[in-house]
Amino acid sequence: MRLQKVTEPDYEPVTIAEAKAQVRVTHTEEDAWFRRQIRAARRAAQAIQWRAYNTQTFAILFDCLPELPISFPRGPLVSVEHVYTYDVDNVQTDVALSTFQIDVDSQPGRMAFANGGAWSSTTVRSLNAVRIEFTAGYGANPEDQPEDIRDAILLYVAHAYENRAGEFDVPKQFRDILAPNKLYQ
Repeated sequence: MRLQKVTEPDYEPVTIAEAKAQVRVTHTEEDAWFRRQIRAARRAAQAIQWRAYNTQTFAILFDCLPELPISFPRGPLVSVEHVYTYDVDNVQTDVALSTFQIDVDSQPGRMAFANGGAWSSTTVRSLNAVRIEFTAGYGANPEDQPEDIRDAILLYVAHAYENRAGEFDVPKQFRDILAPNKLYQ
């Protein structure tokens, strides 16, 4: 199974104004630096927790017909958009979502066959035979993000701001804040 990001988020969980307020900066000359640090903090936090904070679309690719149920590699799962299979002639089939039972309540989200569902008997190609596109994330706005995630990102940015001249190690507290809600695969 491989994971691809289909769409990047439209916003970050923390605004530039919030990050600047955290370190008491009022000028705008470093806004680009703050934007980069917020993005780096979000990516680092998502990698630790195996979550998507901002609503994003992903695809998981399988080289064969996967045994179901599967767990999604990013959470919280919002929805499954498409399930495609590809035969040996590279013909794409859009499998009806009614074939599956989608569990958005579990962490991580899961997908299984609905009663009587099964993969078709078509022979699939050897690589990337199945593509499942799904949406994961907490919502469409920064205020939809859990406070602990926002706190961790602000901590990361403040630490980066205070340690700009030297080596930068992610503070232990950053991982400690994120650890309780890590998804395990």
